[in-house]
Amino acid sequence: MIFILVFSFALGGSAGGGEAERKTEVPVVYDRSDPLAKEAVDALKEIKGLKVEIKNEGHRLTAERVETLIKNGDRSLGLVFPSDFGKKLARGQVAKVKLISDPAADATLVGPIQGTVSGVLEEITAPLLIRQGIESVFKRAGPPNGASASNQTAPSPVSAESIIMEMTKVSSERLAVVAKTRPKGIKLAKDPTIVQHNVPAYTTMFVFFIVMIIAESVLSEKSNGTFRRLLAAPLGKTTILVGKLVPYYVINLAQIAIMFGIGRLVFGMSLGRSLSGLILISMALAAAATSLGLLVAAFAKTNAQVNSLGVLLVLLLAALGGSMIPIAVMPELMQDLAQISPHSWAIAGFQDIIVRGHGISEIIPDVAALLVFAAVFFTVGLIRFRFD
Repeated sequence: MIFILVFSFALGGSAGGGEAERKTEVPVVYDRSDPLAKEAVDALKEIKGLKVEIKNEGHRLTAERVETLIKNGDRSLGLVFPSDFGKKLARGQVAKVKLISDPAADATLVGPIQGTVSGVLEEITAPLLIRQGIESVFKRAGPPNGASASNQTAPSPVSAESIIMEMTKVSSERLAVVAKTRPKGIKLAKDPTIVQHNVPAYTTMFVFFIVMIIAESVLSEKSNGTFRRLLAAPLGKTTILVGKLVPYYVINLAQIAIMFGIGRLVFGMSLGRSLSGLILISMALAAAATSLGLLVAAFAKTNAQVNSLGVLLVLLLAALGGSMIPIAVMPELMQDLAQISPHSWAIAGFQDIIVRGHGISEIIPDVAALLVFAAVFFTVGLIRFRFD
């Protein structure tokens, strides 16, 4: 029941939620003196599910500020209208509106917004295209009867067919287009694929399933008296438990390597530019998952309790941390709660490496957070664990 509630709340931003529906913040940069740009922005403000931001922290947004917000992970995307947006449209030239998006942003979020913006731009530019089409028809028809200059070729008559042909041509043209791009400084050989989004998310979720195996093994050795016999040796309790967890830690690392290896060899997934960063975040993730196994073993007294508590924790943390649903499409409250799940930090670290092309320096906060989770899980488990 708890899992269903969390999953339902997490889906609130993507499956609809009435007045509480999640609105995606979209920072927008445009020239306020440009009436056509203002008309487009006003139309975007009326779109349900979008929260158009003109200012940030009390200051009017600039293209540089929008890129910074996206690179820092504060926003998934942003729009930048060219300063001569209206002038280009008036001259019949194509105006490109930049849609700057985070490479790690989920395609189910960016795609619909890109389509929405394109629809708004088509609506704004439709009257201009129609006017230009009509002017083109009459221009080819030449001046009125009796006003034609000498040596001028005979004008073409204005007919319903010529107007229909011109309007058909106009309907397929675009005066304003959405040009998708990424923030400056993010260098990728090619655009991220869905595999690069899914492999880190599912790998993180599956790594934590070892929790039940660890807890059941610890309880089994505890009931068999193995720990009591080990206490007779000159070993501390911490050393005994660490020794018990090390093999599972190695298994977790192997599981991560296999998952990413399959992604690379079978699907051609890019592993980013920092293999050392990928290894570092993997080691921190494995430590958090292994330590959680000890925590479950410390509180559970039977295998039945291990299975119920372990499955609940694993699925709950996965749903909350973005393994099942991208955090970007969750309601704001759920996005805040996602920070208490190690999954969110692991996925963010993996995406920084393989999707955004970052290095070790950018994933230090994610690694540190995972190590804090590991330390808390292990410490509480150590204090709570009874060897007899």
